[in-house]
Amino acid sequence: MKIRLRYAITTVALVTLALGAAWLQQGPDHRPTSAHPPASARPPAPPPPPPTARGLLDRADVLGLDSAQRTSLRALATGWAAESARLQREVDAASEEFSRWMNETRAAGRTPLAEIQRRSTEVAAAGAELRRRRRLHAEAAAALLTNAQRSRLGAIAPMTVHGGNT
Repeated sequence: MKIRLRYAITTVALVTLALGAAWLQQGPDHRPTSAHPPASARPPAPPPPPPTARGLLDRADVLGLDSAQRTSLRALATGWAAESARLQREVDAASEEFSRWMNETRAAGRTPLAEIQRRSTEVAAAGAELRRRRRLHAEAAAALLTNAQRSRLGAIAPMTVHGGNT
């Protein structure tokens, strides 16, 4: 046999074996999957956050807020504006620091997984704290509403509204 014929036969045999091995690894019931899971397999979207004091003030006429409620909500809104700005700066700083560190780590050619996880956890914790504090603020704002006002709020925009007495 000529050498070219041997190479051709060997190449065909190896390609056939590789294709067979790949096919067997997929299993007999392999079906192509889409890049996106079906809607039923996706977790449900989180409910919208409850309205902040500012959100309630924006609906003051529809909700029928009295002057005492408006005054209390304005005070809450002012406090939340300062607090949320501070918390957002912390989230931004943590994200920026993580991004800077990742760029330096990539440039150095090393990416320690444990350190990436630790640092990304810090960023996630800052974001979680912002969401937690926003929820507490919204609950404090909703506590100033009467039950009738909470019902009206739910009717105009389905939101989760917590707490408070009439």
